[in-house]
Order: sequence, then C-alpha cells, then structure tokens
Amino acid sequence: MPLRKFSTEDDGGSKASPLASSTPVQATTAALDDLLALLKDENPGHRHAASDQLAHLDDCIPLLARLLANLSHGSCREMVAITLMKARSDLVADLVVPLLRHDSAEIRGLAVEVLGHHAAFIAARAPQWLAGEDPLLKLQLLSVVQGHDSKGMVRSLAEALTTEADANVAAQLLDMILLGADADEEGERTRHAACEIVLRRFGDIPFLRFIATGGTAREARG
Repeated sequence: MPLRKFSTEDDGGSKASPLASSTPVQATTAALDDLLALLKDENPGHRHAASDQLAHLDDCIPLLARLLANLSHGSCREMVAITLMKARSDLVADLVVPLLRHDSAEIRGLAVEVLGHHAAFIAARAPQWLAGEDPLLKLQLLSVVQGHDSKGMVRSLAEALTTEADANVAAQLLDMILLGADADEEGERTRHAACEIVLRRFGDIPFLRFIATGGTAREARG
C-alpha cells in the first residue's frame, strides 16, 4: 500500500514529505488516517515509513498518546510507542508522563521507554514533577533520567531531596546525586550536603543510613 502524499493545506495541494525536513507540519485528516492505518500494515517498511512521517506532526502527538494508552496489545501499540520515541515535540513528555500511573504494566513500561528518548526534557522539568506527592510516579521519572549527565540535573535532585518525605524516593535521589555529582570540590560539597540531609531526616532508617555512609541503593536493598 503506497503512502499518500499529504498536505499542509485543506485544498488537496501537496507539499514535500516531512521525511525530507525536520520542521513539524500538519496533515490533512484523510492523510493522517492513512498514516495511522499504515502503523498496522503487514509490511514493516510501510509501518516504519508511516511512523517516520507521523513523528514530524506535532498536531498528532495528543492522538498518539491516547492510542498508546487505549490500544490493545500488539504491534500497532508498539509502533505508536516507537513513533513517540522519534518525535521531537515537548508535548510527548507532558502527555506520556501520566501514563506512568496506568493500570497496565505493559503501558507503564512503554511509557518509560518513550520517555527515555526524551530524558533531557524530563530532566529540565524535574523540579516540577519531583515536587508532586506520588512517590511511585517520582520513582518512575527518576528511572527515566538516571544517567542524564548535567549539573542542572544534580541540582534539581538535591533540591528535591531537601523536601522529600518518602524514604524510597529519598534513597533514589541520594544514590543519583552521589553517582552524578562532579568529581570536583563543588561536587564533593553537593554529595556531603545530600548525605547530611538524609542522615538528619532519615537516619533512623537502616538502608538510608547505609547509603548516606558509603553504600548504594542497590546494595542496601540486597
């Protein structure tokens, strides 16, 4: 099944495929329907070509996020996830983060995979999301940004640690600070301050005391 050349206009005029450009464009409704249908095509080349085109369409990101949450198990759901991974819209993180609370473990896992391709944006918004009250969501988000290397990220983690009330989240924050802070004087001060906060606020919890005195979260949990 050939790919329809879609237009940014309503009168049927065609323009170049977004595969030739990284600039987000808009598709006609008919063309968008064609592309979405091709995500289920038996031909993997058609599926991936449609995915490449959809990834450039900012206006279809909300629809793709809804499909990820509502489609039944199968290759189409996986293609929707792959498309969201390819997209370069800030909308992806905002719309997929709520899926980390989804009842389906499969959808939560796909959401983590999608967000892993948008870790820089997640890291930039870390202060906002880490200020929430859902510890499971925060642990999921921390798993997404784990390994994201930036001073800003470590600073956000350190700020979140000062007010975090959940011991498991605090353990993950501390572990990431200890591993992520630079190997210089400033980094050492950051590590020391984080350990002091944990010892002061959670010192009566053995596994947190273990991390704050030289262990890691993984070792502490066995």
